[in-house]
Amino acid sequence: MSPVEIAIFASVFFVFVMLVFVVMFFTTAGLGKRKEREFSFASSERLFELYRSAREDAPQALPVPSANVLSEQVRQAVADGALLRARVLSVLVGELRQEPDFCPRELAQVFLPGLHQLKKPVDMEIFFNVVAHPAIRTPLTPLLSVLANPLLFAACAPAAAHDLGGEHAASRRRSLEPVLGMVYQLSRLLLPFEPEVYYLDEEIDLLHAHTRQTELWLPSLVVGKLFMQRPIEEQRVLLARKMALFRPELRILTVFPNESGFVGQVSDLLRRLCDDRENTIPGWSRIPEPDRRECTEAARLLNPSPDDLQAWRRGAILTCFRLALLVTGQWQPMRAVISSENDPSVRVDLMAFMVRESYCDTILQLRA
Repeated sequence: MSPVEIAIFASVFFVFVMLVFVVMFFTTAGLGKRKEREFSFASSERLFELYRSAREDAPQALPVPSANVLSEQVRQAVADGALLRARVLSVLVGELRQEPDFCPRELAQVFLPGLHQLKKPVDMEIFFNVVAHPAIRTPLTPLLSVLANPLLFAACAPAAAHDLGGEHAASRRRSLEPVLGMVYQLSRLLLPFEPEVYYLDEEIDLLHAHTRQTELWLPSLVVGKLFMQRPIEEQRVLLARKMALFRPELRILTVFPNESGFVGQVSDLLRRLCDDRENTIPGWSRIPEPDRRECTEAARLLNPSPDDLQAWRRGAILTCFRLALLVTGQWQPMRAVISSENDPSVRVDLMAFMVRESYCDTILQLRA
């Protein structure tokens, strides 16, 4: 080869190597930002503003039409070209008739959107206007959201403190790759962060751990043998419901997970606010002054009874199911989860939720 040919070959090879490094750089940068999200949780000030605007006459329960009425609505939706709504209503017809595979012939090629087809996150307005159960559309929701933050900060600890070492990381197990994929997809829609996932070789289903990173509460998911034995569709539903608890509106349920503890402990916190003993609330000094003022005013205005707190807690649990159904979009796996937990009231609430036109409208909005 002549010196000129050698120089040309060397130049081409150098350019090729540089292109490889450039591609590797941007690919690595993209992976490093995998856990960043396009939206963030609303401020407490905005939450108080929004929940104060809730109408007091909001319906506490929505009726579920009969199968015949729903069948007529299916025909009308097909005539109007609202095929997604027709397909959703036909699912309810099949549920009422106990025919899980029921589907009118003209809707055979209409499929409910899958998780991967949803592009936009469920922001605060969608959550409030569409998903939130009427029982939590009250200033009590932002009040509990603010109180939860210092309590969660006090409860959280590094993963190692929860006996979740590197050997438990789901990322080290090939069999858990589908679970990691679902967590990533769901966190895109529900959270501004992606929870870490750990696996314990024990007879447990799905749990969460109050872990932290860089002095922030960033909860983790813990899956066990029982969870991995479930069909992947049910796993998706359970992950979505669990991750819904990490949102500000609902995370107080992770502080006090059982009913008696929730009612008793929250009642005590609210009494301290009403009796000018707010400084005795753990972490009160960590709450910004405007939020503290809002909390005190809301507690004195609402002064909720134990029955009110029970109703709020029940509404919050139903909201978790609603949010899980909205983003997963599949009724039969949700139905299987409900049946395994033996709570018929959840089935009724979710069916009423699906009947509303806003349900399909929101799916289309998230898919846009």
